[in-house]
Amino acid sequence: MGRVARSEEDRLIIAYNIRKKRKERYASSGQCAAAFKVPHSQWSPWEAARRTPDPERLDKIASFFNCTANDLLTPPDNWHEEKARFLRERDKSSKGKNKKNTILEPEPAAKPASEPDNRDSDATDYISIITMLAKVQSKYDKGEIPPEHFEAKMRSIREFVTFSYHGMMNDKQPAS
Repeated sequence: MGRVARSEEDRLIIAYNIRKKRKERYASSGQCAAAFKVPHSQWSPWEAARRTPDPERLDKIASFFNCTANDLLTPPDNWHEEKARFLRERDKSSKGKNKKNTILEPEPAAKPASEPDNRDSDATDYISIITMLAKVQSKYDKGEIPPEHFEAKMRSIREFVTFSYHGMMNDKQPAS
């Protein structure tokens, strides 16, 4: 990966691009956190520009969203307007949550866990996926989603499931 997010502006650009890519896939931040096997409390600051993922994690996020890490580091052409809108949305969504919108340093590289996670995250992932499928199907059945959007959402869900499955299989393979 080329450059690392060092300035507040870099963190804002990364956060904006991660949130934009996630919304394009019709995924919740909780679903993305589950796909990367990190708690929502770690994913959320990445989208709010309070923290940035380490370079290795940023590469994995880019791969998940079918783009490059450089794409996540590059502001859109209309960045000035998008930045103002992004900051308004971020500040609005954090009101009442007692969170400061201060910018923190990038997170250190993830260290292997010394103890296994006892939560049944696979079951939680499957419940999230089934719930998401049911909501999309229900909206389509009611005519709230046009066919082309329905197909795009279903394609995103399939990609999410595929990515999650491959990540799960890689985690279960014995170390060499």
